[in-house]
Amino acid sequence: MRGLLLALLVLSAVVVGCSPRRTMPELLTLTELTPRAVRPNDRVDILGRDLPVGQVGDATIVFRGDLYRPGESPLIDRTIEITTAKLERDRLSFDVSDALVERFTGTGEGAKHTTFRGTVEVQLPGVSSAMPVTGSIKGDIVFDVVPRSPSKRVEDATRTKAEAAEAFFGWKLEPAAGATGGLVVRALRPEGPAARAGVREGDLIVGFAGVTALEASDVVPSGLEGSLPVAVARAGEQLDLTIDARGFRGDVESGLTSGAVVLLTILVLMLLFGSRLGRALSWFSHRMREELARHRPQGGSVALAVIRAAVSDVRSANVATKSAVGSFAPVLVAAGVTLSFATLPFVELSRRAELDLGILYLLSVTALLAMGLVTGGFGSTGSIVGSRARAVLEVVVCELPAASALGAVVVTAGSLRVRDVVLGQVGPGGAALETGAWPWAWNALRSPQLFLLFALFFVTALVDGAKPAQGRGRSSIGSFAFFFAEWTHVFVMCGLGTIAFLGGYALPGVAPSELDASAWLKVAGGAVFLVKCWGLAFVVLLVRAALPRIRPHVLLRLGLRVLLPACVIGLGITALTLRFPLLPAAERILGLVTMSTVVGTLLLLGVHLFGALRSARPDDARMRVRVNPLL
Repeated sequence: MRGLLLALLVLSAVVVGCSPRRTMPELLTLTELTPRAVRPNDRVDILGRDLPVGQVGDATIVFRGDLYRPGESPLIDRTIEITTAKLERDRLSFDVSDALVERFTGTGEGAKHTTFRGTVEVQLPGVSSAMPVTGSIKGDIVFDVVPRSPSKRVEDATRTKAEAAEAFFGWKLEPAAGATGGLVVRALRPEGPAARAGVREGDLIVGFAGVTALEASDVVPSGLEGSLPVAVARAGEQLDLTIDARGFRGDVESGLTSGAVVLLTILVLMLLFGSRLGRALSWFSHRMREELARHRPQGGSVALAVIRAAVSDVRSANVATKSAVGSFAPVLVAAGVTLSFATLPFVELSRRAELDLGILYLLSVTALLAMGLVTGGFGSTGSIVGSRARAVLEVVVCELPAASALGAVVVTAGSLRVRDVVLGQVGPGGAALETGAWPWAWNALRSPQLFLLFALFFVTALVDGAKPAQGRGRSSIGSFAFFFAEWTHVFVMCGLGTIAFLGGYALPGVAPSELDASAWLKVAGGAVFLVKCWGLAFVVLLVRAALPRIRPHVLLRLGLRVLLPACVIGLGITALTLRFPLLPAAERILGLVTMSTVVGTLLLLGVHLFGALRSARPDDARMRVRVNPLL
């Protein structure tokens, strides 16, 4: 028996010693956290008495508790650490940076006023082999963090939700005068949910579902709870009421959303493959199979065939130049453009310079226009002026859809800055699949109109000026100039497409604040950006190799009859959705349908293509599909 007790004591000591959180005595006397509501660039002080001074280093402040946001379920048991607090004799201070605000409120368009409720602890680094000195503010702390002003689209959608919540509860709320905060009930509908809960006209709403009521948009339920707590101030006394929120649908139920997504995806795929566009996809699949079979002798690897097909135009262009410089030019262009774009994430994340998406695009188009003017004179037997004018007209007609696509992205993000465009493709935070730039948050897959504009942008990148069509170029200098310019143009366009539509340098599962704070994550962001950029460029080169060469007059006709009208339709739908925002549930359903349709189409094409390629005979490469259903 004595041996059993001794073993239990030893085991208890081991468990206590291995515990990650040892109980540390609180040696710091902390009294108050001020101010209790902050915005970016504010300063927060934690007051105390007889705090140690001297060479103690930076203090660590730990917020441990729950986060409440309007219209969302609370985020339970969250921990936010601040490691750069400055210690003075009677206070600890830290600055409220944008990165810190994002950790409380979420990122991008999903950032909302957030109320923290929990404990605040302070830790001072101790000497070697000693436990840190700690302390905490007594009681539960209520701390409000307000993000920067959102874009007009987000602001309009938030106002619409607030008006719907007011109509449902049957009250009219106005901000209280003075610095007291809260919302005054100016009107009340009899027998409404608010009246049944005991709310009266003239009451001051100070809290709703855990959120401090600062604006009408803070009094919005998530639609998932049956009843919610409401804090009301009346005649100097605070009352805790309960209001019935059943029947309010700020969001549709997950089962209904899933069913709608599945049904709409099946319907879209059936319409897609049963229409004229389905014939075009089938024709494209045959062209791709033919090109890959041509580069896959004796039944070799499919992956090697894809690589050979993607670089086939480059190889033929090198032969056309008949120059050692021409052979080495792709390496120089690829290295230069890659190094230029590799610095983009670091420049943006360091915030030492603000880059405009418009500037990058203008540089790309200006360079291509210059090449069109210079090399257009080497064209056909017509006059030099006519050749130059034709070259410029081709560039303008084919680049207008790309400019329109970027314009729609800029309007959606509400800014020309690259950082704002990237943050617009980041999830609101909270769950792991809602944090960072997952594919379903990218502009290319979040709505049908943005996918249409991305497709137009991709088609613009497919326009091939590096290889003169059938007698168009008579000079090796002209061929080399076109070839050199097109390499630069492809990489620049793919870089712009990655920023505007594919999430840029943001990492999936990583919040922007964490990306800003870690040098290794910045390196990972740069690597992810280059992988996306090179992957898009690889797809462009592969599709170019499979598709037939388009003559100049056909290119102009395609731009005027197809690209420009589609561009106008995409811009019009984008403008309408910005002016009249959809319900969040409808936006989510459309985004999921868009993503599932795109992924399903790519999977079907891939299965058909590689299945046919594996079973194809070498003689199949001689088969030619002569009919183009689009032209």
